[in-house]
Amino acid sequence: LDKAGFDRCMQRLVPTTDMSDDDRAFLTTSLDAIFQSFDHDGNGVVDYEEFSSGFCMLAAGSSKDRLAMAFRMLDEDGDGTITRHELWKFLRSFLTVLVSVQNPSVFAKGGSMKQKRK
Repeated sequence: LDKAGFDRCMQRLVPTTDMSDDDRAFLTTSLDAIFQSFDHDGNGVVDYEEFSSGFCMLAAGSSKDRLAMAFRMLDEDGDGTITRHELWKFLRSFLTVLVSVQNPSVFAKGGSMKQKRK
């Protein structure tokens, strides 16, 4: 599965047409991190072995392995630390996806998570 195929799959699962540009950018960042965490060799394609090992780690890996994978996903710049900004971006993306999947009307007319909190 290449990145374009992954993106097409995610677009079907999480509609973004009614999201604000900010929410769409945060979602894209999170999904990119997920793809990169599966693409172990960095060649832009998740092959069967990479997919299997990544999925197994998510589904049945040890707590240590799952935590290490989550850390790599959050550490965008790969410096070995998670900044407040990196954590904030992840949490915002996660909540955007969660809300959009559970209640797509929240983003009707281009609204955003920020606007809906008020």
